[in-house]
Amino acid sequence: MLENLGVLNFIKVVVGRYDVLNPKPNAEPVNLALAKLGKDKRNAFMIGDTQMDLMAAKNAGIKGVGLTCGYADAQSLKEHLDLIFQNAYEAVKFLASN
Repeated sequence: MLENLGVLNFIKVVVGRYDVLNPKPNAEPVNLALAKLGKDKRNAFMIGDTQMDLMAAKNAGIKGVGLTCGYADAQSLKEHLDLIFQNAYEAVKFLASN
């Protein structure tokens, strides 16, 4: 799907359901992505559009950033955090300035 959308060349690592034994909300997918990127948790964040994404970020000990342009609405995301944006561009712009 990412290849068909023409965005795969902008993405360094993809971790899918079949790459891990314990899917989201377990921290394993997040930790595997960080390991593949050679990054630690101190400056990491996860942008997601579901409660499972935000729960996985929390379980991995990193900051979660919610988007309302996907599957979840702002109210359900607010159960897990307060950093919620309408789209990825707004989220990245905020993160770059902080």
